[in-house]
Amino acid sequence: MVKYEFWNNLISYAHKTGVPVYSVSSIFRENQPYFKWYGRFFRNSLNKVDHFFVQNRQSLDLLDKIQIDKSTITGDTRFDRVITIAEKSNEIDVFKNFCQGEEKCLVAGSTWPMDEKILKLAYEQFGEEWKMIIAPHEVHTERINEICSIFSNWKPVKLSNSSSSEIEAAKIVIVDSIGLLNRLYKLSTISYVGGGFGKGIHNILEAAVWGKPVFIGPNYLKFQEAVELINLGGAVSVSSEESGKNALIATQ
Repeated sequence: MVKYEFWNNLISYAHKTGVPVYSVSSIFRENQPYFKWYGRFFRNSLNKVDHFFVQNRQSLDLLDKIQIDKSTITGDTRFDRVITIAEKSNEIDVFKNFCQGEEKCLVAGSTWPMDEKILKLAYEQFGEEWKMIIAPHEVHTERINEICSIFSNWKPVKLSNSSSSEIEAAKIVIVDSIGLLNRLYKLSTISYVGGGFGKGIHNILEAAVWGKPVFIGPNYLKFQEAVELINLGGAVSVSSEESGKNALIATQ
């Protein structure tokens, strides 16, 4: 099992039948039920896990606090994955000439409506040298059309039905397919990772691995990598439309 997913029924059945259970890249926080006075049921589930490969010292200490000592600090395996992707990344042919010379590019990945409101407010203030690629979290027709409408002033093009020359000439490209985002971040001058105004940010590591500034919404505290990036100055969290607009504009 990975990170913070612990399915009690699955763990119990595996334990009962003698199947080993391992937790990889696991991460714990003090406010979780396992560490509360009422958390016996949840602790019993954790006790059936054979070993925890945790991300950080805090997680190790929290497990030790509830008398679970079968744990080792090994970090987050997603770091290895994004580094491998970056090392082996191939250029996306249709974007080969998207940004040239003095042109700059904002790549916004896994976006939701609130993220797109911020992006629009900021982009209205961006200089002519800026282009933008938006790869929303959902790519069904209704969402893609909604995004095209939001950015209609710039006549955005959809990736699926545009030629290389049309993409090269466009100010904004809407990516209406999946599977390209980790390579698209390579094109960025700055990146915006969506989801932070909902349940939580999406994969910030895919953007950060390219060494460019990353912007996210306020809901990131459950993500160790985001907390550390902000502490190191590699990422910026914004909490509203106004603060998001101002933070993005300040990068110009």
